[in-house]
This record gives sequence, structure tokens and C-alpha cells, in this order.
Amino acid sequence: IFWIMYMKRTDPNASATKILTQHELHTLSTIEQRALGSDISNFSVTQAVLAIAKLGGFLARKHDREPGPTVLWRGWAVLQNAALLGAIVFK
Repeated sequence: IFWIMYMKRTDPNASATKILTQHELHTLSTIEQRALGSDISNFSVTQAVLAIAKLGGFLARKHDREPGPTVLWRGWAVLQNAALLGAIVFK
């Protein structure tokens, strides 16, 4: 979680594949109902971290600060459970 936060601060425009696997990215895009198409490489670290934080309850309002480790941990748990379920169901 801290590494993901570090990556967002140091290289926010990098590809999200630096912090997530392809399967996790597909799962995240499905949960967020975001039409990424087949080119997930355009999904940035910042977008991925924000989407994960939203899964953990982050509201992402204009005046909100950056998501912290607690909300990222909650979102990460949701993402990993969904990715595991998707791997089992679509196997």
C-alpha cells in the first residue's frame, strides 16, 4: 500500500501496469464501469490509485486530500477479492 502511494507521488503519469497486473486492471475497470477498451496501457497510476481508493470509500471530492493508507487498504481488499472471484468464475 505504501509502495502504491509512493508510486503515485513520484511517477503519477506512469502506466498503471507498474502497480497492477493486467487481470487486476481488467477487474478494476469492470468494477469502475470505465470503458478502457483493449488499450489499458493508457490507464495511469493516478487513475488506478483513485479508483482503488473509491472502492475503499474515498469520495474524491474537490476539497478532499489525497487518499490515505487505510482507505487504500480497504479498496485493495475489495479489488483483490473481486479479482480472485473473477479468476475462479471465468476459469
